[in-house]
Amino acid sequence: MAYILFILISLIWGSSFILMKKASLVFGPISIAALRAIGGAVVLAITIKLVKNNWGLNRNLLLPIAFISIVANIFPYTVLPHLVSLYGSAFIGMMIGLVPFMTILFSIPMLKVWPTKLQAAGVVSGLVCLAIIFSDGLQRSIPAGSLFLAIFAPASYSFANTFIKKNLSTVSPLSLSCGLLTMTGLVLLPIAVAAEPVDLNENLSLAVISVALLGIFCTGVATYMFVRLIKDRGPLFAGMVAYVIPVVALIWGWIDSESISSLQIFAVAGIVTSILMTNSSNS
Repeated sequence: MAYILFILISLIWGSSFILMKKASLVFGPISIAALRAIGGAVVLAITIKLVKNNWGLNRNLLLPIAFISIVANIFPYTVLPHLVSLYGSAFIGMMIGLVPFMTILFSIPMLKVWPTKLQAAGVVSGLVCLAIIFSDGLQRSIPAGSLFLAIFAPASYSFANTFIKKNLSTVSPLSLSCGLLTMTGLVLLPIAVAAEPVDLNENLSLAVISVALLGIFCTGVATYMFVRLIKDRGPLFAGMVAYVIPVVALIWGWIDSESISSLQIFAVAGIVTSILMTNSSNS
């Protein structure tokens, strides 16, 4: 079951970057973040009502949920659509591949969990491939500030994954996912309404469909599956989906006629090898 979740999450989240790109034709980054969070929260709330009719959350969880919402949702949900609209879905999607390496960095002090030699070799190998992608971005005249901003997104995901494993492992994944997305939507929606006008152009239908898919599947369904994967197999195994996401993002970028370099293809091939190395120790 863990590997099925792994594959589904990778495919869904890898497709989220092209959806952000299409949504940005009409909506601003804060609006995209707010709408995807609300859409995901609604899906999970309906699921909770149908499946168990028990929210499983209390006031003691308010602060940690607010904290993780800021770190893992509000910041990356807003920054990533902005970067995708400027530099393309394929390239920015590749930066998420930093999650496994950063997860190891956070897991050592927070969980006291050290990687096996094979896991460490796989993660370092993947990091080298991502360094190649980073250098490719510099050659394309993408500002270093934007590249480092893109790095903060996987850093925030990695920290949040480890924090959830350490402090919220007893909370239902379904309830926790719903709580995180609800908090995110409540914070971002008023800001989006006040700060970002909607550009009503000929791309409206495409943008609305993209936001709906982003909210229902990429945010609601995939977030629940990911939190469950963290609790079942740990943050490092779950974080390894970030090595598949760039591959899916690259394919979607190519389909959408984005410029894909041979250097990027080489780096992605190395990333796939790194996944096999790291996950072979979990078999």
